[in-house]
Amino acid sequence: MPDHETNNKVKMISSILCEKFPCFFKLDSVHIPHLTLFHIDIYDHDLEKLLHQVENIANLSRLITVVPQALRSGTIAKTFIGVYFKNGKDILDLRQEILDKISKYLLKLPKLLNPHITITRLKRDEDVANAISEITSLLDKKYTFPRLGICEIGENGTCTKVIKSMELLGS
Repeated sequence: MPDHETNNKVKMISSILCEKFPCFFKLDSVHIPHLTLFHIDIYDHDLEKLLHQVENIANLSRLITVVPQALRSGTIAKTFIGVYFKNGKDILDLRQEILDKISKYLLKLPKLLNPHITITRLKRDEDVANAISEITSLLDKKYTFPRLGICEIGENGTCTKVIKSMELLGS
């Protein structure tokens, strides 16, 4: 989960886009900014066990600082606009450690996603290039994530409810 500064910055960028282009959603208190590493499906009765495993990892992990690689549209649905990050060793190691600990609770193995923050989803394909050029200059040089979060995802694949947010060591 992003720090306060990153949270506010990506919400502002999302609002700018949604004022200029028709969007399915903007980042707000319902569509919560987060760094996506993967999406998983689990049984409800395994949730507490999974949360316990992730909390143990959070207690031993340092905050994550990542450098943006690109602002681009999604690969599956090109109308998703997101900030994509360089796959640094620390973030990939953390993702793998989480997957190793929770794999027994998963209904299926997740598709590993390129680490990113979804900014919004535009309603029209033809707006993508203009939207990206509109906000490219607003990107920060680094983003900090001091918490791990487990979220429910909504219809656009973004976090709509934080189930649990766990401080990382050194945050």
